[in-house]
Amino acid sequence: MNADDDSPRARRLDLVLGIAGAMAFGCTILFSRTVARDHLAPPVALSIRFGVAGVLLLGVLVVTGRPLLPPRGERLFAILLGVVVYSAESTTFYLALEHGTAAAVALIFYAYPAVIAVAEVLLGVMHWRARTVLALALAVSGSAVVAIGGGHLAISARGVVFVCTSIAVFCVYVLAS
Repeated sequence: MNADDDSPRARRLDLVLGIAGAMAFGCTILFSRTVARDHLAPPVALSIRFGVAGVLLLGVLVVTGRPLLPPRGERLFAILLGVVVYSAESTTFYLALEHGTAAAVALIFYAYPAVIAVAEVLLGVMHWRARTVLALALAVSGSAVVAIGGGHLAISARGVVFVCTSIAVFCVYVLAS
């Protein structure tokens, strides 16, 4: 399949790959829980996570006939974004796991959409709209329901600093990419 293919089949494949990516992102918390339970050091956990993800991504690119590298003018930026920024985000996230339960870390981390929305408004990228405010209110209330009715949530002040740093770096990653 050609990377420039806009056929219904290509669009369905893109949808399936998008859903698979979203599910894989969701599995990050399950992986994080295992990491926390087994006391894996962040470098070990990240090596496993990025190694498996890299092999899977390479396989998807080969099978779908897509280029293995970003376009020429974007390669250095893409590499720096991944190696420096995303690695820093992941490292601080896993460091937070050493100072709190996976549930507490995830609950705080998933405030990132609200932080990104506020950053976009402050940067003038978007303006407040009723649906954005509603989505953020639903997200925050959903987190509150989990926090109030959830299981054991515990995190130290150091863990909060690490997870908030992770959110800030992730926002830079999202806005820059």
